Amino acid sequence: MSHRIGTCASCGATYKLPASFAADKARCKECEGVVEIGAIEGAAPAAPAPVPAKPVPTAREPKPNKPKGEAKKKRSGPSMKERLLEQRRAETEAAIEEKPAVAKKPAAAKRPAPAARGARKAAPMTGRRRASSSRAGRGEGGEEVRDRLRKTKKSPVLPALATLAAIALVTCGGWYIMNSGSPEPDEKTAAVETPESAGGEQARADEAQTEPEPESEPEPEPEPEPEPQPKPTKRKDPASIDLTLIDDYGAVGGLSGDEFLKLQRQAVMMIDPEAGAAGNRARMSLLKAEKNAFPVVLNVMKDIDYSTEQGFRDGDLCQRLLTEICNGNNFGWKYSAVEEDEWYNKFVVQRWCTQWDRAKDDEAYWLKFSKQDSQPEASQKPANTEPEISDDDLDDLDDLDG
Repeated sequence: MSHRIGTCASCGATYKLPASFAADKARCKECEGVVEIGAIEGAAPAAPAPVPAKPVPTAREPKPNKPKGEAKKKRSGPSMKERLLEQRRAETEAAIEEKPAVAKKPAAAKRPAPAARGARKAAPMTGRRRASSSRAGRGEGGEEVRDRLRKTKKSPVLPALATLAAIALVTCGGWYIMNSGSPEPDEKTAAVETPESAGGEQARADEAQTEPEPESEPEPEPEPEPEPQPKPTKRKDPASIDLTLIDDYGAVGGLSGDEFLKLQRQAVMMIDPEAGAAGNRARMSLLKAEKNAFPVVLNVMKDIDYSTEQGFRDGDLCQRLLTEICNGNNFGWKYSAVEEDEWYNKFVVQRWCTQWDRAKDDEAYWLKFSKQDSQPEASQKPANTEPEISDDDLDDLDDLDG
């Protein structure tokens, strides 16, 4: 009985399948691999297909030979080439006879060349068009066209030169008339001198020789204005601010040690990049703690390395939390690790610590610094009567603008 054998390519398991199984691949029951199914076995070999017989080529019938007497006869008379050459020769002779007066110009005798080129291009035209063009070229109409073309080809240089010459003459005449208004004295009248005039001139010349000319004092040269020198820029050295010199802050108020320790763990978890949602929950707990969370956040900010990208980003999380606790009061922040920005961020941490040193034991200053001291009668006072932060605490910030 005919059947098909399948072999798994992965584990080597074999399967015997009926010949009616049409697919060439299947899934292995042992390893779920691919089973390759072979050809049908056990069946009688099929009879070979009959080979068709080759077709016998049929003999072609020979073409009948045309008798030589039926060959095409040549046309009588001159050929097309001979007629074109004759036409070109006639046009050349006619052009030479029409131009005896213009024989001075050497280029005029060579003008029939375009006609020859035109005759070559006109060779493939039909018989009717060739006949009409040859009649037009040899007739009176062709001569009129050539005369009209010669008139239009005259150079306009001569009229332009005549116009320029006339303009030059008019300009020279006007210039001469304007300069001839004050004529110079004649040589005779200029040479005649009276004795009185001669003596007066001699006396004036002697006086000019005897009297010394006063020396003119040289004018003092204006002093050049000094160029404004650029202001020297102060280099911000991050090493000039050492945050490790600031002591760690402790709990405030009636906060117990366990509660303070819990807030410290939450502050560390808030800046942990792997904390995920727990870091956000820790931040919300610190925000609710308000003043009690201030010292633990400052302790974390003092230990951050702001010369790295992770450092200034962790510090940004802390200063944003302090800004929310203080209802918007902040000292700014820089978002890069260059030296000037590192110095600025360390300076901001130092300012936060300075404000906390004043506010931790002074409740009135804390309420003012965190914008919690608003009262109903405060709206009746003029706005901006007192800065939100003391000017003495922010004197160092003025140097940053330079």
